[in-house]
Formats: sequence, structure tokens, C-alpha cells
Amino acid sequence: MTGNELRAGRLTCTVPDAGPAPAPTATATPTVVTTPPATPTTQPAPPSKPVPACCAPNPSQWVALKFSKSGTYAVRRTGKFGVAVDLPLRADLTITVATRRNANAKSQTLLKATRKGVAAGKRTFTLTLGKRARASLRKGQTVTLTVTARHPEGFSTIGRATAKVR
Repeated sequence: MTGNELRAGRLTCTVPDAGPAPAPTATATPTVVTTPPATPTTQPAPPSKPVPACCAPNPSQWVALKFSKSGTYAVRRTGKFGVAVDLPLRADLTITVATRRNANAKSQTLLKATRKGVAAGKRTFTLTLGKRARASLRKGQTVTLTVTARHPEGFSTIGRATAKVR
């Protein structure tokens, strides 16, 4: 058996005896009674309310990530960088920042942060990498930002952005 065949088998079972057969009884001749066909009563469906674009099952969100070469937000020197998010609805955010040395290397998570109850609209967050994560960054390395927004209505959306370390 190679695993692709169906298994077939046979079970032995005994049928219980139903007892003596009942005697036939006399039946009256049936009379035909016609009834008018029932008219189906259909109620019109209630009009559906149009769903606003912000409340659709998967509203879009916009995510941006930018690194600075100098100044307060020089990511290799200070570890600080900005994340811009534009949300259509209030949501809880999970922000993950990951990098990889090259296309074949395994991804390394630098930072994972959460923000609860972020209001709708354009919001900017300043995140700071730890000393060890900052030391692992190299110039020209690609960093991927993933923002997962969980909305109170029960659905979630994911936004991604990439940037090169300067």
C-alpha cells in the first residue's frame, strides 16, 4: 500500500429478526382532494445600509519609515527614528522593526513595540533602538517596518515599509 489508496473492508453483522410478518389489512379506496396552491408570502429584504470606506472589512492604512544621516534622528548614532502611520479607525498597534544582512540571511528583529488605542488619522511615533540593536546596524542595510493594526470591530490590517540605513 503506497498511502494513496482508499482502504476497503467488510464487516460481518447480523440483522435482528423482525418477528412474524404482520397480516395485511383491508384499506379503503383513497379519495382525491385538491387544494389550491399556496401563494408564497415573501417579505422584501430590508434595505442594506452602505458601509463607509473607513469601516469596510479591510480599510487601508499608510505606513512610512525614514532614517536621518545626521541630527537628532541619526539612527546609527542615537538609535532614534520616526514612524508615520495614517489610520482610518482607532486601533491597537504592534510595531516590529527587523533587518537582514543580505537577501539570503535570516531576518533579525531589532524592536517590537505596542501602542494601545491609537486614534484615527496621521500619527508619528519616535522609537529608540537599544544599544545592541544599534551596534548591529550597518550603513546601507535594509530595515523593514511592519505595523499591524487591530481594530475594535475585529479585523486587522498590516502595513509595511522599508528604508536603508544612512
